Amino acid sequence: MVKKIIKWICYSFIIIVVALIIFRIALSDSSSVFKDITPTDAAKTAFSSDGEILTHRMIQSIADDGIMRCYSFVYIPEAKQIQVTVKFNKSIHDTVSESEQFDFKLYNTETESQIWASSVERAEKGLYKYCRVVFDGVDFKEGDSLEIIMANAEHTDEYSVYKLHESYTDFENYKLSRRERNSLGG
Repeated sequence: MVKKIIKWICYSFIIIVVALIIFRIALSDSSSVFKDITPTDAAKTAFSSDGEILTHRMIQSIADDGIMRCYSFVYIPEAKQIQVTVKFNKSIHDTVSESEQFDFKLYNTETESQIWASSVERAEKGLYKYCRVVFDGVDFKEGDSLEIIMANAEHTDEYSVYKLHESYTDFENYKLSRRERNSLGG
């Protein structure tokens, strides 16, 4: 009888651990948060004139320092605009910043030019914060390398660097979803 009770306690423990692991994985899967193009005026104008919308596979899965991850990258050459989603753990505020908001800049490692984000849309889901970041006035060649840098809102401290585009990375046409086409006026 005691053996059966111990056996069921062990099985229950294993089931609980597996359920917690599955729950944690479900919380971290977030590719649906801010995956669509932000319908800015420049993006709408480029779309209406049949301008290209490009993307490429992200070259890093996570920044070297482990702070942020980027996905849903689009480049709209006619609009001179880059849009990307940044994901980071909510606890990052406890470890690197007293500030409630982060800002982002795009840094061209070839020309050493930098552009601060023109708009940042923010959301939270589970353990993570998400920012849909739009950079306007981006003028670069495919041979240039770009980094996105997370900084404090005052632009005085930099916390994380993510390699957004390398010179050897080839662009491909971005396939718009029906919802994205509708939001861009098509």
